[in-house]
Amino acid sequence: MRGCGVAGEGEDRMSTPLSEFADKPAAGVMSSVRLLEGTAAIPTYAQPPTTLCSWTDAGARRFVPSGKHYATLAAGVYHVCGYMPDGRPIFEWMDFKTDALVAVELAQRILSEIESFWTLGERFRWAEVLHRRGYLLYGPAGCGKTSVVALVTQDVIARGGIVVLCREPKLFCDGLISLRQVEPIRPVVCVFEDIDAIVREYGEDRVLSVLDGEGQIDHVLNIATTNYPEFIDRRIVSRPRRFDRVIKVPMPDRDTRRRFIETFAQRLPDGSARPKTEPWIKATEGFSFAALTEALISVYCLDNPFDETMEFLRGLMQDKPSSEDFQNRVGFAR
Repeated sequence: MRGCGVAGEGEDRMSTPLSEFADKPAAGVMSSVRLLEGTAAIPTYAQPPTTLCSWTDAGARRFVPSGKHYATLAAGVYHVCGYMPDGRPIFEWMDFKTDALVAVELAQRILSEIESFWTLGERFRWAEVLHRRGYLLYGPAGCGKTSVVALVTQDVIARGGIVVLCREPKLFCDGLISLRQVEPIRPVVCVFEDIDAIVREYGEDRVLSVLDGEGQIDHVLNIATTNYPEFIDRRIVSRPRRFDRVIKVPMPDRDTRRRFIETFAQRLPDGSARPKTEPWIKATEGFSFAALTEALISVYCLDNPFDETMEFLRGLMQDKPSSEDFQNRVGFAR
């Protein structure tokens, strides 16, 4: 685990950024920590840390010497991975890495709306409603939904905010409530990637409790994605204030592919061969962003022939592998 910050009490927290200690184990006496399945284990200490530099309020006018505390979480991406023995949620900091992104027209429009949203908190306060907004992005796999989310993530991190991924709704809900107790006005983006899968695994009521039940918080943007909007109940997608904007993200059209290819070409080293735009646009009709990226990598990074690359990717998109393909084969031999 890269690092974790525990949302809890304490008046005199130090303001050292959490990211500076991301590779160091959390200080304190820990035992029986409940973690989300699949999350890396947190170290357990039989004795307190040797470096004591602050006090933790233990309640009932009692105080415990402890390691460093943090006034804020470092800007970045987190998920709530479990609970401390006393029930406090544990936030795990996550690496955020992505390919270079191209803000196509739809993404630019969404980013512009979100930029405006963050400036309107005072108006929401006047209206005595929570300053929040929701986006549901839907479309076929590879159409660019994840790229839009990544651009929104970059934007909020640049603003000093944080992104929290929803993996298990109850943990997520408890984490948001604790987060707002510690940092009441921090810009927060909540991401529900493949929300249909979350609903299928945990049920609609759990997700609804996050969207407009006990998990409601102020100064928040909810953004969800799905390949299958028809699998999501109308209670989630059709009620105002849950997702104000339901947006179809189409496969990249001709102009979008042109811009994507031209942007890629600008990144190539001086002296490198440049893509001939028109043949590329024609050959990649119907390609997803993932397929388009793979085509450019294959030709310009791996030196594979253009026609061979297009033929391979067309076949990959049209064929559906089956275990029957392996009949009468042994090992690597036919």
